[in-house]
Amino acid sequence: MYKLLLSAALLAPLASQAQSSSPALPSHYFGLGLNGGYYYDRNEDELLAGGLVYRPAVIVGIPLLPRFGLQLSATTYKRHSSYLTTDLSYTMYGQAPDTSYSSGDTRSRIVLLPMLLRYTLSARPRRVQVDGLFGPTLFMTRNRSTYAQYDSRMVETQRFKNSSYSFNSILTLGLGLRYAVTPHLELASEARLNAMYMGYYARLNPNVEVSLRYCLKPATTGQTTRAVSREAAVTAPKALAWAQ
Repeated sequence: MYKLLLSAALLAPLASQAQSSSPALPSHYFGLGLNGGYYYDRNEDELLAGGLVYRPAVIVGIPLLPRFGLQLSATTYKRHSSYLTTDLSYTMYGQAPDTSYSSGDTRSRIVLLPMLLRYTLSARPRRVQVDGLFGPTLFMTRNRSTYAQYDSRMVETQRFKNSSYSFNSILTLGLGLRYAVTPHLELASEARLNAMYMGYYARLNPNVEVSLRYCLKPATTGQTTRAVSREAAVTAPKALAWAQ
């Protein structure tokens, strides 16, 4: 009886290690990345920058369940447009027209906020993980515009200023790949597809993001589980044989 109790005491630490290696709530994380892709601006009815754009991104991850988490990121863009036009006004027939000028300058700040639900395909902790991504991306635009009118000698006669804000949302689907470089660092890449319904057709715009993330608590990989299993396989038979 004494030997049996002592053997149980020897096996208890291994049992607790095995339980700790089971799927648990993942870590909060934050990181920096580079986002590149195509984004359609509904307000201007055109692609941002006319095509492919690259910008830095900030990423934050919040765990919800062992395989589910909320991933928030932010990417910002700037856009600037201006014009100068000549206006002709005919006051009397046969006389030279009066000439005036109009100008406009618009500066826009565009912020993209993907709010994605992340589902990890593997229930076991691994060094390489594959994630499915789904959720909305908020498209926020702030415009600051200045309009001016000038006479024929380019003397300013009127000036107007205007500020406006707009909000849109688009559906985002994606697939992500994460690699645990160290227990606290992950290298991640994600391929996303932004879907937008335009009334008569759907528009799909791809984008890719590569980031380096810091996990607040060490990530558990499959190596921990295998190490505990090997230790239990060696120690358990010896303890049982000694108890007999």
